Amino acid sequence: MRVLLHTPRKQIEMKASSHLSVDLNVDLFNPILDILQDHKIHSVKDIVEALKDHFNEMDIFTVLAILAGKIIWL
Repeated sequence: MRVLLHTPRKQIEMKASSHLSVDLNVDLFNPILDILQDHKIHSVKDIVEALKDHFNEMDIFTVLAILAGKIIWL
């Protein structure tokens, strides 16, 4: 699977909103956004590889899923 950040990073609010508003963990999200902010296509495999010393795969998959949901609904 490959991903691309289409939305400018500064427009991504670090909150998840539903019936409650929850602050997103910037320690998890920022390293992934650092990789994606060039607006180029990145494979999930490459993102996992780049961050393997800091995060497990499930954390990365979760962040990517949350970002996908946030960006779709902006």
